[in-house]
Amino acid sequence: MSQENPNAFKLWIDHKVVDAYARGLRKVNPQMKRETFVRLKTQLGPLELRDRVRLIADGLRDHLPDDYPQAVAMLREAVEQEDIKGFALWPAAEFVQIHGLDHFKESFEAMREWTVRFTAEFAVRPFIKRDPSRAFAELLRAAKDPNVHLRRWASEGSRPRLPWGERLHLLIHDPELTANILENLKFDPELYVRKSVCNHLNDIAKDHPQQVVETLARWSREVPPGFEKEFVWIQRQSLRTLVKNGDPAALKLLGVKHRDPALAIVRFTVSEKNVRIGKNLEFEVSVKNSGKTPRAYVLDYAVHYRKSNGTLSPKVFKLKSGTIPPGTVLRIRKKHSFRPVTTRRYYPGPHQISLVLNGVMAKPRMFDLQK
Repeated sequence: MSQENPNAFKLWIDHKVVDAYARGLRKVNPQMKRETFVRLKTQLGPLELRDRVRLIADGLRDHLPDDYPQAVAMLREAVEQEDIKGFALWPAAEFVQIHGLDHFKESFEAMREWTVRFTAEFAVRPFIKRDPSRAFAELLRAAKDPNVHLRRWASEGSRPRLPWGERLHLLIHDPELTANILENLKFDPELYVRKSVCNHLNDIAKDHPQQVVETLARWSREVPPGFEKEFVWIQRQSLRTLVKNGDPAALKLLGVKHRDPALAIVRFTVSEKNVRIGKNLEFEVSVKNSGKTPRAYVLDYAVHYRKSNGTLSPKVFKLKSGTIPPGTVLRIRKKHSFRPVTTRRYYPGPHQISLVLNGVMAKPRMFDLQK
């Protein structure tokens, strides 16, 4: 699932979704009061995505039997009858994670069925917190399933720091709890699954960097023939946060030398000292390899954004990586946008931009962000 602002997707849960559930429930229970359910449409307007999901989930609770196994069976049939899928299925998954914690069997049957239609990565997390051993056993079974969506669910649903989802502090403390799941998925043939494995490892790296480096180093000795290119990608994606942070061990695993004396930034210029919100900051950089052999490099840049209290906070962005031939100068021109986005608020005033070469942050350049 995308990591963008969830509110940008609020219109995926609209009056058509309410109508679909109303039709489905009426088909499986002709006594259901459809009129009261469809009134939910009048409450959607001011609500953002998560609140819309919860509103419909609460509506499902009010129109399904009090007996949970019976209720979730009817809900599964209603979903099937109306072919509800995608974001429209989220309220059903929300119903399960709120009301199904005392009924693992029935809830996991529903989540396995629905994760193929949408995702149950959020719904499964309360079950992990309630009974970790039982939940991980179910997810390990999913990790071995022929269905790509179930395998991806096993990794994504158990991520320690899933975006939009509640954090799993037991996994932040002890990531070994999902080791068997990742071991079963490490060389998965589907990119969809491999992306999730990388995101899972990247989550772990934020709290246990050495463990992730050691895991990937061990995996590198087990790569099956013909999978070498895919595994290079897995390493880079899994280590992206550590590389941005200049972790020497992570860089070394990628064949990049931390503080390589043969590499130097010989030019770094910023086109404008004053940049207006909505415009771009342009800069140029040159990196020279003064050595006698090709040198691997990772070049990022950090924008030190001004916060509401006037302090600066850096955010690192990818720029370029690769190999520079001996005696060669690499030249790059880049535009960084200050276009308004929902995920960041800009505060006018002094800002900085700096380069990060092989994990080492260079002296920043100043610029002023203006309205």
